[in-house]
Amino acid sequence: MRGYPKVIATKADFLYLLAMPEYKDQALADLKAIYELQDDTMEVVKSSDTDDQGKMVNVITETVPAPMPKWRRMGFESRQDVLDLYGAGDHVGTEQAITALKAEGKLMKDGKLNVVLSPLRTLE
Repeated sequence: MRGYPKVIATKADFLYLLAMPEYKDQALADLKAIYELQDDTMEVVKSSDTDDQGKMVNVITETVPAPMPKWRRMGFESRQDVLDLYGAGDHVGTEQAITALKAEGKLMKDGKLNVVLSPLRTLE
């Protein structure tokens, strides 16, 4: 890897970055941003009317829980899980990252990272 990644897609990515001293501060800042992102709810249109020009009027919305907030898409179990990793960020070392990745099935027995490229292929 050259430099800090442009995209951090999973919890495993954060574990790797937190284990690297040169990227730890930036990874912690990104974790904090994910924790503070308020995307747990969304507005859903319950009913509306249209005027003569086809525009929506008399819109009634309802706030509902978002099915896939960013923390869930990244593989965290809860918003608290993000905060727990943020709080442990100073203490995450290479061995802890490897253990966590093995537990999640992201690291193969030979130590290679098992990265899913598509539903049909994996990179070994």
